Amino acid sequence: MSIREGITIGDPWREVPVPGRTWLHGVDKTIRLGAVRSILAGVPVEVLDTRDDGTVLVALTGDVTASERGTILMDAEEELKRALDPAITIYLQPRMDRNALRNLRGVEVKEWRQE
Repeated sequence: MSIREGITIGDPWREVPVPGRTWLHGVDKTIRLGAVRSILAGVPVEVLDTRDDGTVLVALTGDVTASERGTILMDAEEELKRALDPAITIYLQPRMDRNALRNLRGVEVKEWRQE
């Protein structure tokens, strides 16, 4: 089922898929990162990190509107799930807030922590 066909909410108590052996033990992390980058070569994202839990951290490149962002990320995640592992989840790296008034309040966004 494609993400564009709609989201079906199933059993909330079902187990969340975990990455398979190929993702976890089959390849070195640098090879895995290269594979993800090659699959997403035509997508306006920069792949920053891959983790053993199936997380792929990306940053948007270029000018992407808010209305395009969700579709781009869902399509990219679907492509990775089909090509590599069904347990992959894409996370978007947070951008710094460019609003001067909010920046004056002293609120900081924490960065992605390497584990």
